[in-house]
Amino acid sequence: KHGENRKPIASKATPRDSGVPIKDTVLHMYSKVRKKFGSLGGGGSGGPIYGEITTKSFQRILQFMKEHCELDSSSSFIDVGSGLGKPNFHVALDVNVKLSVGIELGGERWWQSMILLKDFVPAYDLGNVFFAHGNVFDMNTLNPFSHVYMFDKGFPPSLMEYLSSTFNASDASKYLICYKKPKHIIDLYKFKVKHLGSLST
Repeated sequence: KHGENRKPIASKATPRDSGVPIKDTVLHMYSKVRKKFGSLGGGGSGGPIYGEITTKSFQRILQFMKEHCELDSSSSFIDVGSGLGKPNFHVALDVNVKLSVGIELGGERWWQSMILLKDFVPAYDLGNVFFAHGNVFDMNTLNPFSHVYMFDKGFPPSLMEYLSSTFNASDASKYLICYKKPKHIIDLYKFKVKHLGSLST
């Protein structure tokens, strides 16, 4: 059921648009990431690929969020399982959100994001980006984040259940952007959301 206590969810997405405009600073940022860590951000957890999304796909996600999810310069964005931090950098450069935070459990991935942040802060004026090396299970709230993003394809049920209870109890968290099917998010894991749309990524 979709009661008035339900928050919106934006998951995967509508037809691909190769012509989606991307800011030069965003393209430059991705180029610098590739030069440092490869096109798919290798080295995570001993493997070459670690849940990456393309520049154009994430730009389409941001466009959807700007049009349908009130994403603007007053928003606070968190990426759960932020890896190298590319979504955090991207949303900061494209939207200039008030706050862009990534939380990452893997020490190697977090350290790589901090190397990038050290390079990018002076180059792009990214004082609104912060990376935490931590465990989401230690977070008892998702406040003050208005937009919660998670590449949740490999998240175990226990983590999904914890995130659901934390998201539902967080007054500031209005929008959920994820990759699991809406019926799993709503019916299985009990996130109090309504489905706004899907994107192909």
